[in-house]
Amino acid sequence: MPVLPPPTTLIIGATTSHCAGCRQPTLPDDTHHNLVPGGRPSPGCGARFAAVSTTDPQITDDDLRHIRPDLPIATEGAR
Repeated sequence: MPVLPPPTTLIIGATTSHCAGCRQPTLPDDTHHNLVPGGRPSPGCGARFAAVSTTDPQITDDDLRHIRPDLPIATEGAR
């Protein structure tokens, strides 16, 4: 049975989002990091998103709740 990566945080930016686990781009509505989007999409690390955060000071907790109401806001790490 394959070993799955541990759950990680989805980092939302003003124009992009990425996986905190592998730092590669992802789509903000993905539940798992299965795809690195772009001109030549490639496989992601497969981690499940268990929280959401941002490194952009202009994105508020309310913005994060609106974008991903299904995920709790990470209280440490990216913020």
